[in-house]
Amino acid sequence: MTFSAPDAIRPYVGQGLSSMVLDAFTQYNEIGYTPQVPNGALYDNTAIYHGGQGIVISNSGYAQLVSIFEICCNIGVLCITGGQCSITNSNTDFGNYGLWADGVSDLQYVCNILGGNQGPSSFLIQNLPQYDNGSGQYKQPYAGQVVTISKYLSDFGYTCQQFYYVDYITVTDGGTGYDPADPPVVTIQNPSIYSGGFAAQATANLAQDPNSGLYYVAGISVIVSGSMFTPQQLASPGFITITTKNPVPATASATAVGYPIYYTVTAAATPNPYGQTVMNIDQNLPYVPDDDATVNFYQVSRIIASSHCFEYIGTGTDIATAIPARGGVAIPANQAVMTNGGFVAYTATDELGNFNIGPELVINQDTGTISGRTFEKSLFAIMTPYILSIE
Repeated sequence: MTFSAPDAIRPYVGQGLSSMVLDAFTQYNEIGYTPQVPNGALYDNTAIYHGGQGIVISNSGYAQLVSIFEICCNIGVLCITGGQCSITNSNTDFGNYGLWADGVSDLQYVCNILGGNQGPSSFLIQNLPQYDNGSGQYKQPYAGQVVTISKYLSDFGYTCQQFYYVDYITVTDGGTGYDPADPPVVTIQNPSIYSGGFAAQATANLAQDPNSGLYYVAGISVIVSGSMFTPQQLASPGFITITTKNPVPATASATAVGYPIYYTVTAAATPNPYGQTVMNIDQNLPYVPDDDATVNFYQVSRIIASSHCFEYIGTGTDIATAIPARGGVAIPANQAVMTNGGFVAYTATDELGNFNIGPELVINQDTGTISGRTFEKSLFAIMTPYILSIE
């Protein structure tokens, strides 16, 4: 739908905002699609390109969505390439995925660290661009942006602009002749000693060929994702090796898929007349940035949802089989999906009436219990001093 022609809005103050407000809108999808999740992955990352989408916000656009009802959509609300939205009092029912935020915008601008030995979460930066050349008004970092900060890795001999976790591992050749009593060992290269990262760990899963009776590597499970791997490492044929004590007729091989690491801008002072400001990020940088290190700015794809209702997400796009009476089974992990640095924050209830505050805190109304990693970490922090005092 085209809500207004570009020429019609140019004379007004809001020009260039790429935004819309949508209220009281119901969308029912009739385009079928069944996700094909890659081996080792949690989601079908190609799903964002398939038809039957609900609302899509892209290219740093912004939307405020109120009383939106998405039914049987492949993805109810999708933000990509820096698109952002807020959603209030809305439903996402049936379909494959609920809310999905993927990736970031194209590079917005670049500036530099002013002086070394800064951090770990506050940095003086310089060379901010002006809103309009010659205006003397410099762009100010804002909440909703993410950054990467470069680091020269002397043990690798190059500067890295973007670091990664290991997201999942795909087996490219399963090999043959493995012994379940002597399982293969999966080894992953270590990150640079100057990156502040830590090693990843993975295990191989064997399966038996029904024809030959020999065992092969059917999949690899990532146990520890590690951190601060470079793109060159991930692309290297030797990044992952699969070895055994005894030789096998054919050795398996695999490749890793990385998940990009970004740091969220939380605050920044007003730039001074020289294009300098102090920028704060939400995490501690694991390394000390070099003097004049490059700071790359992007707008993150982001969804902020309050009072949202997820019902039977993951049951598919065909209502005849998605309803529970016809065998539809919900997949809670598909309610809110974050890939390639995208971010979803939400409060929601599901078809059982359970209340979620993000993906890590769940209040079960049937049992009256609270669960999730956030709750367990908080409880551990409270109880540990008492346990230590008793001991």
